[in-house]
Amino acid sequence: MKPENGAVKSRVLCQVIMAGLIWFTVSAVTAQVPVKQEDTPRTLESLTIAGEAFTNVRVFQQSPTDIIIRHDGGITGFKVQQLDNPTLRRLGYEISTPPPTVTANASARIETLPSLIPSGSFRWGLLLLLTGVFALIVGTCIYTGYVFRLICLKSGTNPGFTVWLPYFQAFPLMRAARMSWAWIVALTSLSVLLAYTAFRVPQHTAVLAALLALATVGLAMVWSIRICHACGKSSMFAVLLLLPGLNYLALVHLASSR
Repeated sequence: MKPENGAVKSRVLCQVIMAGLIWFTVSAVTAQVPVKQEDTPRTLESLTIAGEAFTNVRVFQQSPTDIIIRHDGGITGFKVQQLDNPTLRRLGYEISTPPPTVTANASARIETLPSLIPSGSFRWGLLLLLTGVFALIVGTCIYTGYVFRLICLKSGTNPGFTVWLPYFQAFPLMRAARMSWAWIVALTSLSVLLAYTAFRVPQHTAVLAALLALATVGLAMVWSIRICHACGKSSMFAVLLLLPGLNYLALVHLASSR
């Protein structure tokens, strides 16, 4: 009988161990699974929706699109889209604010810029900058008129007062090069015609622009050669008058040379 009792005890012990293992495994798995707790109903003393006031409000059913409340007057349902943001927050809805756009960020930076710089210094700095730019433009115009006056005198012609006026200074320069002022009139008329065509007949703008460019380059070449001859310079010097960036320096040299 002893061997049978030992076998029975062994089976019971194995069953106890298996039951313990099963209980331990189930307990571990259950602990890892989050248990969804039922939200307690939200209760409010009063609530105003769409101009209607409710007292002793209790949220009966709530979804992303609809909400049903129980109050002293009974049960009422609403669409979520009918509620304003403060009411949605009181009822537990999360209100997502859209991220600021690039335009809003740029506007904010522009609005905060004057606050970073003292107002008085900012205004005075801007005023000084504009004054400097204006003085530079006026000074350049005056010096250019002086250079053109010297070129006209060197060629043996009287420049007159128009040599100090932008655009009109082209007429004494044409006389200094022994050329007709009709060139300037023709070039100006072509420019006006180009501007008019650009608005009325855009398909012909490219043709007129090409003609204007050719006429301008041709007139510049002829004038450069003629003014060099009038001032006693070689025709090779005219190449410098046609090079962008060097033409102004060439004019200064032409006016100051003997």
